[in-house]
Amino acid sequence: MSAVGLLALLLPLLVGSLAPAAAQPDPDPPGVSSVADDVTAVPWDGAAPAERMRAVAALAPTSRAIVTTTGAFPDALASGVLQDDAMLVGATDGRLDDATKALLTTAGVDEVIILGGVAAVPEDVRDDLPVGADVTRISGLDRTETAAEAAVQAATGDVSTVLLARARGPEDNPSAGFIDAIGAGAWAAATGYPVLLVDNNFVTDATRAAMADLDPDELVVIGGTAAVSEEAAEAVAAGRDIRRVAGPERFTTAARIAEETRPDGAETVVLLDGTDPEAWTTGFAAAHPAATGDAAILLSNGDELPTATLAALDDLSPSALICAAPAVACNAARDAAGFAPLVPLAVAPAPGSPLPVGTTVSFTGETEVTLDDDGGCLTGGTRSGDAARDCTVVVRVAGDDNRVGRTATVTWPALITSDTTVEAPTEYLSPLAGGRWDFDEAVDVRPAADINNSKGAQVDTGASVLRYGGEPGNVPVLWSGFGGAVPVPPDGLAVPVDTTRFTRFLARVYSPAAGPLGLEFRSCSTTPNVDCINPASMVAQGRAGTNLQPGWQTVAIDLAGDPAWTGNPIHTIYLYANGGTIVDDLRITDGSTASTITTTTAPGVAVRWDLDEDPSNNTDPTSALWGELPGGVLDPDVLPPGRYWLHTVAADGTAGSTAGPIDIVSPGLSEGPLVLDGEWARDVRGNAWDFAAGGLVAGTDDVIELTNAERIDGPGLTGRNTNHSGDPYVVLDVPAPIDTAVWTHVVVEFSVDGPFDLAFAPGGGTMGRVLYQQGDQAWRNGNDIVAYPNQRTYVVEMTSPHSLEPNTPLWQAAPVTGLRFDPNEDEAPGRTWRVESISLTRGWPTR
Repeated sequence: MSAVGLLALLLPLLVGSLAPAAAQPDPDPPGVSSVADDVTAVPWDGAAPAERMRAVAALAPTSRAIVTTTGAFPDALASGVLQDDAMLVGATDGRLDDATKALLTTAGVDEVIILGGVAAVPEDVRDDLPVGADVTRISGLDRTETAAEAAVQAATGDVSTVLLARARGPEDNPSAGFIDAIGAGAWAAATGYPVLLVDNNFVTDATRAAMADLDPDELVVIGGTAAVSEEAAEAVAAGRDIRRVAGPERFTTAARIAEETRPDGAETVVLLDGTDPEAWTTGFAAAHPAATGDAAILLSNGDELPTATLAALDDLSPSALICAAPAVACNAARDAAGFAPLVPLAVAPAPGSPLPVGTTVSFTGETEVTLDDDGGCLTGGTRSGDAARDCTVVVRVAGDDNRVGRTATVTWPALITSDTTVEAPTEYLSPLAGGRWDFDEAVDVRPAADINNSKGAQVDTGASVLRYGGEPGNVPVLWSGFGGAVPVPPDGLAVPVDTTRFTRFLARVYSPAAGPLGLEFRSCSTTPNVDCINPASMVAQGRAGTNLQPGWQTVAIDLAGDPAWTGNPIHTIYLYANGGTIVDDLRITDGSTASTITTTTAPGVAVRWDLDEDPSNNTDPTSALWGELPGGVLDPDVLPPGRYWLHTVAADGTAGSTAGPIDIVSPGLSEGPLVLDGEWARDVRGNAWDFAAGGLVAGTDDVIELTNAERIDGPGLTGRNTNHSGDPYVVLDVPAPIDTAVWTHVVVEFSVDGPFDLAFAPGGGTMGRVLYQQGDQAWRNGNDIVAYPNQRTYVVEMTSPHSLEPNTPLWQAAPVTGLRFDPNEDEAPGRTWRVESISLTRGWPTR
């Protein structure tokens, strides 16, 4: 009996007709993921980086290998030019896994290049290499120097063209640091063109020197000006011809690089998911197979193929496809390239929804269909097992003379969510540079030295909670004014609570026993040097509270109508609780009701939420990282903004199925960039203080003096303190007097690494300062700008007395002829810091 006949006896036939294959450009309904017989699918999503690199390298094994780290992409940026006759593999924690060692042995590898320094790939890796292999190392002090060294060593004879790519992406988009270089690496492997790098538009000496050594006729810039600025390109080219290969986004850039690499078409296309944060592992390893297999690299946008990718597939006309992207994108690429259609498959009940135990399942097709793997959840064609767990099976569909067969993975998930994003109510802290009261930073409450009656309450940054000690405590979660400091968020003097807008207090709290949760709030005088610690400065004072029950709960305190709250700007808030109380999150919202996310499961299946994605640690009932989801509803009025995963609860108490991530997002006013009313350096000087150019040349660069510090590799202006006495400082280029009646607000984006410590002593001094000159050599001192952890944007109103030290000549008293910024006041050497940008604008920025 044929397999299809046997299956017909076991599984009832689906009633209904099948649409012709030609009418189904996407052959897979939700819940089905197919790999066509004519597509080479390589491991990607969920696979270990070393496995991803090895699988691609194995497509074109060779006797020469390059070993780089799987831990990060910077060293691999330089690998393309070395891959003309070498395959790229990865070492994890300095060692090769057994499968990679076997690949090197089978390929007869007798020459190995270790790419990167010993910190990235330790010398121990030599023990994993084939015996007798000739081993060399290429490395530099940073990613730009490693690329320069690789470029120079790979050069044989005259070099006509050098490719220039970015070396690092912005913090909120790190994949931008490598995605363009993937295409550049394949181009380099195919042509021998070296790849050099610029780090956030800072041109290093190593890049300049390599360019001089290679002496090409042409510099080809990869990516748009956001990746590599015109100024950086001109600095590298040093008078040579420049052209740019770029598109408006990464997908078009990849398509244009593919056209440059394979102008006459490609035998093979390698398709990568351009949104995959680990795409570099597959992409850089694909340079050698692409070079030897007449291939080009293109990108999908997750499941979708962008217009540029579709057009490139049509132009390149490949006959083979290597895919490290979602199956739906791979199938769309087959269709765009004109491959033969797939044989259709019908499944009942439709996959993509929970499948209750006892439900009968059927598969039908126009060719032979076999069930390769029942997933442990189908018995005789009927759903069995635990309904809290996904049911995933593998079905084989045979091809015929005109259509291509495929292997289909069919899934009935145990858990479905109604959406993946929901908006929370607008809250007070979300519009502020200070962030939210989520207690992931010690400064989410006033530092312990300034807390009265806290009774041991402190922020536990490891668990992201506020823990009260053994006694009742009173903790300031909003305060007004560090003495002698510029009021900046989260200082209540800088950003008081607008009580006409924000009226509802929400707190997610664990209480070991029944007891109170109380608020005390104050509206205070804003006279300079007076804050809410002094009772004489209070304009209004109020109290409110609620009762807690044992365990975790979200409580609401409505303050609308409270006479001490309504109409008074609130500068200070104290939170009172009994000993042992744990606070996970605080919010003051506008009182609006948020939408919810609902879940669908089989009957009787419970659901939990989880913040860390790992359900195995959901055992401590006092943990703020997980909890039950009553009714399977994710409610932003109960759970605060954040990223969540949901798990079904299996019969044995463990997690069955997982859905996520699901984002509860705040609609706070902080979304989007700051909008400045003019920018003096750009509009008057002709060049913004964005630290894009290298060097410190007076009149041409942003900085004319850097004292008590040295510039190091990193974004913007990144520095390291060098002196044992004296603050580090940066003097900006001010070629013309500044009209202080017009230009009144300094906007600085900076951060200081290391511990948050305001002490005036070595190891302390985590505060910045703006200073200025007015026609002479004396520096007028601004007040301290408290450098809260992480990169933040601070706005200093220079015309405000709060922004200046006492007795300092006023900003508006005379034109400013010099401007200086001290990124910290730590007199000990070694502390690192970064200034992303400094702007001088007219008035307060908006968003």
